[in-house]
Amino acid sequence: MALAADREHETAERGARRSSLSDAEDATALRINLTRLRSDPELRSHRIVAKLAAFEHSVRAVAERAEETLRTIDAQQPRSRS
Repeated sequence: MALAADREHETAERGARRSSLSDAEDATALRINLTRLRSDPELRSHRIVAKLAAFEHSVRAVAERAEETLRTIDAQQPRSRS
């Protein structure tokens, strides 16, 4: 487990398209934004569309960063000989 954490940290340091936010901060920010959307006074109006689009963009960006990190980590793992 520590090896995986070390590899993830190393990957992030090598510039695997990481933002300044950690994964936990990304997740927290998304949860906060979703909570705000759920209680937005404009929820039942057409004005919510732009806010939903912005939230969708944020979710997509976080998912893409996570996928890129996983691809980079996977590429750095030694291949097992079967």
